[in-house]
Amino acid sequence: MIERAIMDAMCRAAGASFADAVRNDLFQIIPSEVHSELSGIHLKDTLPSKPLRSVFVRHTVGLADPLTASDIAGAERVDDGYPETLEEYIEHTDHPGAPTESQ
Repeated sequence: MIERAIMDAMCRAAGASFADAVRNDLFQIIPSEVHSELSGIHLKDTLPSKPLRSVFVRHTVGLADPLTASDIAGAERVDDGYPETLEEYIEHTDHPGAPTESQ
């Protein structure tokens, strides 16, 4: 989760959306350093002309990120006021079209 938190903080500090941050190379990601076959590829060239209005959220069960509060032992909670689980993130994030408790 730390890399996502850093990217989020960078976007907030720059006043940029994630798509704009990628388009403007804010993260300075060099694809060829991950896989040599990606030499010459720039992330901004892989994005649609404008950000999508919705996305599918996928979380692979079994990875290190906790899904629910019960996945974090009490002593391991950071309790800094920010979501620590996928469930908490969904509850605290304003995302249009998301189901509400009344739905």
